[in-house]
Amino acid sequence: MKDVENEEKRNSLFLELLESSNKWEEFQHLMLLLQAWPPVTDKSRLETEQNPWVCLSSALLAHSSSLSQINIGSEVLTMCRSLYPTKHKLNPQCIGYISSLLLNAGIRLPALKLMTESEDEHLRKLTQDQIKNITDVSLILICFYDKPNLISHDIADGSVTSK
Repeated sequence: MKDVENEEKRNSLFLELLESSNKWEEFQHLMLLLQAWPPVTDKSRLETEQNPWVCLSSALLAHSSSLSQINIGSEVLTMCRSLYPTKHKLNPQCIGYISSLLLNAGIRLPALKLMTESEDEHLRKLTQDQIKNITDVSLILICFYDKPNLISHDIADGSVTSK
């Protein structure tokens, strides 16, 4: 119990377990562990890349080649969505970090959905900038079918054009 008595020790244990994880089941157990623990309150981790959920997302993407049977983008999106109604709901900064990780890995649709669902103005602007460069209209429609105000705003101001 002494390993998890405070946030610093929990984070240290989490990072140790994360470092040794390389199977999908192990990452799933880490998700459950993070949900069972109290939410992060330390400012050095709360809104930074050091947030455990961001670290977990990064590790999943780093191991994506060995987890080829798993749709990592979909799983990261599902993980983040599962946190919405909980005390672990991610702040916009962490959503931004995770979305950037997904985009850098070439996983656009889950990243765009995550940024759009956050309803953060800065992330919304980043989403709009991303969709300006998408030439596949079906990708835009899939991503934003439930966010008509975002798309209609972009179409009205000329942000989305056919290429």
